Amino acid sequence: GDVFSFNDIVGQRTTEKGYLSAGAYANGEVINEVGGGICQVSSTIYMCSLLADLEIVHRECHQFVVTYLPYGMDATVNWGTIDFQFKNDTKYPIKIEAGLSNGAVNIRLLGTKENDNTVEMTYSITATYPFSTIEKEDSSVPEGQTIVKTTGSTGYSVVTYRNVYNGSGELISSAQEATSYYSKRDKVVLIPIKQEEPEQPVDSPEPSTDPTEPPVEPTDPTDPPVEPTE
Repeated sequence: GDVFSFNDIVGQRTTEKGYLSAGAYANGEVINEVGGGICQVSSTIYMCSLLADLEIVHRECHQFVVTYLPYGMDATVNWGTIDFQFKNDTKYPIKIEAGLSNGAVNIRLLGTKENDNTVEMTYSITATYPFSTIEKEDSSVPEGQTIVKTTGSTGYSVVTYRNVYNGSGELISSAQEATSYYSKRDKVVLIPIKQEEPEQPVDSPEPSTDPTEPPVEPTDPTDPPVEPTE
């Protein structure tokens, strides 16, 4: 019946506790933050609680997709604002074992077996949001070179499903678990500042001294002169 709260158990991530600075999402960018990367632990516990068929109390997805778990099966956390929580809705205690080996986070939930059911998680992408490439001039970029400041990331809308099978492999239930929205992140490329080319003077044409039309020669009258009459 107890609710596991990641932030309550782990506590605030500080340098005094030994946390280091690492990559984290903030305001649409990847920044270095003390305790960055801790979401890999909360996300792995979330995945385990799904496979253990436990009740999820609160979960939020990352702003952008992550690479270490399938789409829609991550759980971001942030001290003071975002928590991950699941409920032990079994009749027995649950122990969480967590460790790190060979660069991988390992989480295991230990409890009392109440049935032979197993859970398979699946997801469906309902929308895709392609990223764009944006060029920005920067004075630190040498002429003829470019620097990728931010890598691009495609955005997705994802629906996850919890599929429960009995010991014989028959599907007992299939229900929508969560809807996750991941923003796209545009690729930002820094380029040298474009040098403005000086304007070339425009030569004015010399005034022409030649007449534009030939002079008109006098012509003979067409009618003969009129003789005076008496």
